[in-house]
Amino acid sequence: MSKFLLFSKSLCVTAVLVLTGSLLNAQTRTAVADGNWNSIATWGGASVPTSANDVVINNGVLVTVNVASAACARITFGATDQTGGITISGTNSLTVTGALTIGDMLDNTSGITISVGQGTFTADSLIMADVTASNDDIALTISTGTATINSTIIMNGAVGENLISISGAGELNIMSEISPVNGALTVVASALVNYGGAGDQTLRGMTYTQLALSGSGIKTISGVTVSGLLSLQGTATVAGTSPTYGASAILEYNGSAAQTVSAIEFPGTGATPANLRIDNTSGVTLVGAKSINGALTLVDGYLTTDNTNLLTINAAGSASTANGAFVNGPLAKVKNTTALFTFPVGTLVGGLRTIGVTPQSTTATTYRATFISADPHSIANGNNLGTLQQVSGCEYWDLTPTSGTTAARMTISWPASGSTCGSGPYVTNINTLVVASHNGTNWVNELRASSTGTPAGGGTITSTNFVANFGAIVIGTTNVSQNPLPVMFADVRAFEKSNGVQIEWSNLTERDLIGYSIERSANGTSFTTLSQQQPRSNTNDKESYSGFDATPTTGANFYRIKALEIGGKIVYSKILRVDIGKSAQAITLYPNPVTGNLVTIGLTAKQGQYTMKVLNSAGGEIYSQRMSHQGGSITQTVELPASTKPGVYTMMVSGDNFRQAKIFVVQ
Repeated sequence: MSKFLLFSKSLCVTAVLVLTGSLLNAQTRTAVADGNWNSIATWGGASVPTSANDVVINNGVLVTVNVASAACARITFGATDQTGGITISGTNSLTVTGALTIGDMLDNTSGITISVGQGTFTADSLIMADVTASNDDIALTISTGTATINSTIIMNGAVGENLISISGAGELNIMSEISPVNGALTVVASALVNYGGAGDQTLRGMTYTQLALSGSGIKTISGVTVSGLLSLQGTATVAGTSPTYGASAILEYNGSAAQTVSAIEFPGTGATPANLRIDNTSGVTLVGAKSINGALTLVDGYLTTDNTNLLTINAAGSASTANGAFVNGPLAKVKNTTALFTFPVGTLVGGLRTIGVTPQSTTATTYRATFISADPHSIANGNNLGTLQQVSGCEYWDLTPTSGTTAARMTISWPASGSTCGSGPYVTNINTLVVASHNGTNWVNELRASSTGTPAGGGTITSTNFVANFGAIVIGTTNVSQNPLPVMFADVRAFEKSNGVQIEWSNLTERDLIGYSIERSANGTSFTTLSQQQPRSNTNDKESYSGFDATPTTGANFYRIKALEIGGKIVYSKILRVDIGKSAQAITLYPNPVTGNLVTIGLTAKQGQYTMKVLNSAGGEIYSQRMSHQGGSITQTVELPASTKPGVYTMMVSGDNFRQAKIFVVQ
């Protein structure tokens, strides 16, 4: 019995000791003397604060954060009229999960400074409550470090009483709100202020050197001047009034998703802003006609434009590109010198495909350049080669003056082998390449003055002539056997017919072919030859063909066309799928998401008339086509309008007692 009582007493003592230790750890830590954060002497012999402890700093005490990661729950400066503060040494960090609060100062000698230096400071909120006009500064200072306030920044006093200062290439992250007028926020040229909250935020009206709007939500601007950089990041959008831009300011789109330009951040009248930077692999869409006086810098991704929503680079401006970034649509440039200007244009299908102009004189001319991933033979009289043997069958440029008519040498580019122009050799002899323009009747040989690059690696070619036939500009050749340029398939489709599958196709540029093969596969990867056909023309014009598979397998059947050229080059069409034995009426759509403007739709339905429509996210119709379907399964490729912007779309097919829709994404 006595042993049991002794054990019980011991257990009680242990429990009391554990409870006492827990209470001690939960107590407030008070800094009573200057010293390091990890020194118990600083805390009057108590243990070093943890994230569970509130901290009070007594009058005149300066605490130095000398550890890599210091933390506490809240910090309060324990008296008014006090001096001291917190200094984060080196690259150390201090995290306050609650509020850091500094009270009112009543005399003319006191002051408290939270010095971040090159370290990191994070707090839920920052309350600077000095309202007495006695020059008793409460200051948060940053040199090259980072301060992040997740909730509110409250500055109750005037400019001379509450101060946040960034004196170097430091960063202040405001994740919620900041006092709109009280106190002061001062920055140097290299300092960044980032409004990075997940919700709506209102900017403090002031002059920023480097300003970022990130996170998400609506960032409301009023009374803001940007002297250096305004960077739109994350998925944030803007509202309010346009900022005032400094003479060399840059507007940057650096979002984590597709972005759309607004007239608030980009008035676009030359100097508002002077410079534009695109750094978004998901793309940026221009809305409205804009102009810039300075530099267009394409860091990554693309800028989508059209002839209405057009970007013009004024006479003194420039353009540069990296990482294959391009303008997806037309780009205009004002020229009044004879220096070369290179347009970084391209398409989502073809990527970056530059065209350069070297004007013949200094007479002011505005040139508009567009790269088009389509067959130039399709333009009026596009099959009339003139003295040329061939022109490219998969791309061309439209170079049109919108003001002035100064002739210019053209510098155009060709892609590396394996590009969207087809596999295999594309250019094999640079010496027989030329620049070609179209005069409305036929293609004109503008000759070759110089070139760069290699046949397989891509390069450029510059015309000898100053081209005055504006419009379509294309790569041509004087020897088609040396520079085959691409075979261009069109109207390729496959559909169920008479218990089999009908396959149809056209070649828009049939020349120097040995023959065609229809190939079939059960898995879309391993193909075998189904039948072969000889070319009927081989005179560089359009020819159409068809074939029939009388023994398709039940389920999925994949088809493609193989073209074999005299020089040994092989070109394949796109792959088509036909499902046999499926009685249910349905539509399929691929690829999804769509890159470029080609989407393939499969329809399994009874015989009849059908309407195919593509609707944008607002319900607007961007494409419509009537189809006469013979019944069964059919696969057809739809070419969306060139103006189709990245976004979410609906493909809808309707007919007799039939209506189905598929949602797809255009990247």
